[in-house]
Amino acid sequence: MKNEEIERKQNEILSEMKNRSLSTSFAMYSIALLLDTSESMAGSKIEDAKKALIHFISSVNLNESEVVVVSFGGDVRIGNLSHDYIYLKKYIESFSADDGTPMFGAIKKAYEQCLKRKLNSIMVLATDGQPNELKEDILEYAEMMKSKGVRIITIAIGDDADKEFLKKLSSSLSDNYFAKKSEDIEQIFDDIKDSLALPPKEK
Repeated sequence: MKNEEIERKQNEILSEMKNRSLSTSFAMYSIALLLDTSESMAGSKIEDAKKALIHFISSVNLNESEVVVVSFGGDVRIGNLSHDYIYLKKYIESFSADDGTPMFGAIKKAYEQCLKRKLNSIMVLATDGQPNELKEDILEYAEMMKSKGVRIITIAIGDDADKEFLKKLSSSLSDNYFAKKSEDIEQIFDDIKDSLALPPKEK
């Protein structure tokens, strides 16, 4: 087989894998999962949080819900809005802790690139610390998102998280959660799934 044909077939495979990760069909719910991956999350916190995110997407009917995963630590990383469990799982597994907490950048990217002009948009943000940016700016932007129909759910991880700020950021008191220990995050995601009344995963 000629080198040109080998290269062509490789490009076709890469293109197919990329297309698998993109959301192309109708979705009842568009969900953005934002995870703090700053240095303070290193160790069991980030591993428990990753496990909880994977557990959440494994229990959601991805035929009717599309999900994007965003990490913010050092910089903001955002994946594709996707129905593909394997793609989302691998993307979450790639997360590692880094310096800084660019929370506002993560919120803006998730909204502008994935949730804007979507129906039934939900943002779940989990953090153990403080944002790098001005809290007032974040809250003002969040109010704009809420006015456009985005439901914001927050998870404070540990006692160092700014629980009062996250309470203001969330859409309601019932959309604000506290994980005393990182092991509690998975149960919180179960509670969130129940509160959203998401379509069950098909057996």
